[in-house]
Formats: sequence, C-alpha cells, structure tokens
Amino acid sequence: MMEAQQCPQPLANQDEVISSAAPQTEQSELSPNSVNYSTLNPSQLIDHLAVILQGAELPERKQVELIRSMFYKKKEQLQSEENADALAQAEIQEERMNDLLQNFKELDRKRIEEQERIYKENKAVCDDLLSKLEALLEAGEDFGKVYSEFHQIREQWEAARPLSPQDEKALRSSFGALRDRFYELKSINEELREYDFRKNLEAKTQLLAEIEPLVGLDNPVQAIKALNPLVDCWHNLGPVARELRAEIHGKFKEFTTAIYKRHQDHHDQKHQQEAANLEAKTAICLELEELLQEAMPHRRKGWDELTARIHDLQEKWKTIGFTGRKDNESIYQRYRASLDTFFQRKSAFFDSFRAELSENLTKKRALLEQAKALKDSTDWNKTAEALKALQAEWTKIGAVPNKYSQRIWNEFRACFDYFFERRKNERGAMQGNLQANLQAKQQILAELEALRTEEDINQLRLQLEESGKKWQSIGHVPHKDKDEVNRKHKELLDELYGRVRQQRTQRRLNGYTESLKNISDQQGGLSHERQRMTRILDRMRSELQTYENNLQFLNISSKGGSSLLKDLERKREKLMTDIELLEEKIKLLIQKEAE
Repeated sequence: MMEAQQCPQPLANQDEVISSAAPQTEQSELSPNSVNYSTLNPSQLIDHLAVILQGAELPERKQVELIRSMFYKKKEQLQSEENADALAQAEIQEERMNDLLQNFKELDRKRIEEQERIYKENKAVCDDLLSKLEALLEAGEDFGKVYSEFHQIREQWEAARPLSPQDEKALRSSFGALRDRFYELKSINEELREYDFRKNLEAKTQLLAEIEPLVGLDNPVQAIKALNPLVDCWHNLGPVARELRAEIHGKFKEFTTAIYKRHQDHHDQKHQQEAANLEAKTAICLELEELLQEAMPHRRKGWDELTARIHDLQEKWKTIGFTGRKDNESIYQRYRASLDTFFQRKSAFFDSFRAELSENLTKKRALLEQAKALKDSTDWNKTAEALKALQAEWTKIGAVPNKYSQRIWNEFRACFDYFFERRKNERGAMQGNLQANLQAKQQILAELEALRTEEDINQLRLQLEESGKKWQSIGHVPHKDKDEVNRKHKELLDELYGRVRQQRTQRRLNGYTESLKNISDQQGGLSHERQRMTRILDRMRSELQTYENNLQFLNISSKGGSSLLKDLERKREKLMTDIELLEEKIKLLIQKEAE
C-alpha cells in the first residue's frame, strides 16, 4: 500500500482528465505581511527597502511598489504639516530611493529574462520529448523496448520544469494524448496491462480513502490544503480497468466537488462579511470627515463634547472586523488621517488657548498692581477716572486660567470697592439725592412703556437714544431699589431695541439679496462668500462671548462705572444685530447654493 501524501507513478491510460485548477488558498492565509509600512517614517522605509534588496531572494514588484507609494504618502503628509527639517530629510531619502529602485529594476529585468530563458529551454526539451514519444509510438518496435523508453521519456518530461502557464496546459494535453496512445497499443503485454490497471486501482483507492475524510473536515481551508497534493497524485496515475473507470472516477469527482464547494462557500461568506465591514468602516470615515468640515469649537467645552463623539466612533471602529486585503490598508489610512487631523487641531487649539490664558493673566496682574497703587489716593476725580480706565482695559482682556480667575478678580475689585467706599463716605451729603434719582428713573421707565405702541421705527430709535442719555445722566438710586429698576430698564431696552434691530436687519438683508445675483454668476462665488461669512460670524461670536463675560464681572456702583456698563451694553447690542444679519445672510447663501 502507498503512503499518505505520496504520489505513485502513472501506470496505465486514463480516459478522463480532471482539471487540477482547484481553488487556491488565499495569500493572506499562507504568507501574511509582517511589516506594517504605515508605522515607518520615510528614512525607515528606505532603510527597509535597502535591506530587502540585499537579501538572497529578490522581492516581488508589488512589495517594492507598496514601499514607494507609502514613502510618497509620508512625504505629502510632511508637506501638509510644513515640517521643513523632516521634509528636507525626506527629499534626501527620495534620491536614495530612486537609486535603489533603479537597481531593483535592473535586477528584476534580469530575473524575468532568466525565468523566460528557463521557460524557453524547458519548452524546447518538452517539444523534443513529444517528438521522440510520437516517433517511438509510430516505429512499431518491440513493446518491451517501447515500454522502457516510454518511462525514460516520462521521467525526463516531469523533470523539464518549470514551464510558463500557457505552455504547461498545451504541452500537458499533447503529452496526455500520446500517453493514451501508448497504453492503447494492441501489442501491449496483456498481463502487464492488467497488472498496471490493478496497481493504479490500488493507488486510487488509497487516495480516495485519504480524500473522503476531508469532505467532513470542519475547516474548509485546511481541507483544500490537504486535498491539492492528493489531486496532483491522482492526475499522475494511469487509468484502471475500463469497467471500473466510471465508478472510481465518479467517487473522486463527488469528493473533490464537495470539498471545492465548501471552500468556495467559505470564501464567499468571508468576502460578504468583509464587504459589510468595509461599508461600516466607510460610514465611520464619512462621519469623521463631515465632523472635520464643520467649524471647530472656540471654547473648551465644545472640544470636550466633540472629543467624546470622536471616542465613540473609535470604539465603534474597534468592534468591526477586517475588510478585504486590497481595501484594508486604504480604509485604515483614511480613518487614521481623519483622526490625526482632529487631534492635531485639538492640540493646536489648547496650546494657543493656554498661551492666551497665560498672557491674559500677566496683563491683569499688571493692572491689579496699578489699582493697588491708586486705591489709597484722595484725589477723588482724577483717581476715579484712572480706575475707570483700568476697568475698561481689564474688560478688553480675555479669560485667565480658572484657578486664578476669581481670585485675581476679587483682588482687583476690592481695590475699587475700597476706593469708592472711601469716596462714598467722603460724599455722604450726596445720599439725599438717591430718592429723587429713583423717581426720575421710574419716570423714564414709564416713558419706555409708552414707546411699546410706537409704530414709526425711526422715531422709536431716536426716542430710545434720548432716553438712554437721560438715564445715564441720572445718579444712583437707593440700593434696595437698584436691581429692580435696572432689571425693568434692561427688559424694556431689549424689547424695544429688538424691534429696531429686526427692521434694520431686514432692510440690510434685502439689499444683500440683490447683490447675490452678481455673486452667483461667478464660478465658485457663492461657496467662497459663504466661507468668508462663516469666518466673520465665528469671530463675532467669540467677541460677543468676551463682552458677556466682562459684563458678568462689571458691577461698579459709581456713576462713571454705570457709564462704562452702558457703553459695553451698547456695543453688545450692535454686535448681536450684526450676528443676526450674518446668520440670515448665510441662510440665503445656503439656499442659493442649493438652487
């Protein structure tokens, strides 16, 4: 009996030829790539290329091309990051890479020429053997001599390898036809012929015994790996007795077809899952890219919220399996590029944010020292003006680190409280005017209430300006009434100025609608205009937030402090009007682009 996986020599003719083009095991299962080129920098990529080119076996073109492609991708990334030093080093490595690629092309050309030479020589040998075999069969020599020479020719035939794929198929067909003629010679020794049939039957029966268990093997990939050498052995065997050929060939076809089908089904399912994984990963990439196209946050809270969304997408990515080998690297690089862009933007924001906070702290500490130097002065008017100037400068400075914010403000505010309390005690005689001031401000509130029914917007605006001047000219009111009076005054101003803003915004918006006709005629004009408007809107929102932060801290009880407060409120109102107008303009631009 023959050993498992051992191929016996063919001994007799074979009526049917079974194609050996069985499904091949995927390359990723046989020879996985152990080098992740995406983790190497340009210098490391070129070093790796130099090493593999010095190996005993020349690498495949695909591997060299992958290294070259990854090198230029890394170089483009350095260009986008404007990393001059690393980019200069990459350009030096590029010259080195070109030399290595030129060397590889020469070696690869020689390898191809050598392979073609071997193919050509082996084909010539096979053609010569076919001619010899055909002449032998035509000569009518003694069968014993024919039998001996036939097996010598067959051994030489098997040794004349490799051949090109196109030559292999044609030559095998020609040799098989001549081999069949050999076995069908009428002069063959009947006893030897029966012996050959019997030995071939034993060998094929043994092969069937080894193939049959593979049908039920759980792993179809392992089954196909084990089947391929057995199929090669089967095709190298000659035929069995004519009456048994259909039966034994039917079993062979039944077993191999079942194994090939399970293998094909396995890879079909795998490819379907890989396609679904690719679709899921592509959706994540699209969502990341859409997030990056949106305006980046201007405050820390916004970045924290956006980071949480990014982390959710990262966790979702981890739950998705592999995609197809040809897509796996490209989809990962797309995913990685979006993440790198996001975290680079986040890092840049917080670096700038921390630097700005530190600079603001330095500026406010300088103002604090000036306020401390002024708080004991008795030159009331001059010092009050100087403190108001410091206060105005303070409000223009942005936020400081949280751990210093309240403390430095309290120290700064304490200087004001200390000075104005001293001045208040000095001017105690002025307290009798508080009630008169309250009555005057209540009269202004009543006048503002009456303006709710005013239809003429221009007249309303003029009366509001006049009312504002009168309000600012009035001094303090009793402390217990101050908050309520100011609250009512603010509510009325918000309502009335809102009507003025709305009418002004609509008028300006109508004029802008006409100008859009000219912009839309220019190629890309609407898109550029929307991007410009969006940048201006982001800047104005940031400026509005600064005003609102400053108004929260501004609570000066002096008349001068009230004037500063009103000035800030007026600027805030104008800024809110401009923001509303810009938002409406952007909506018009988006609508126009959609059309």
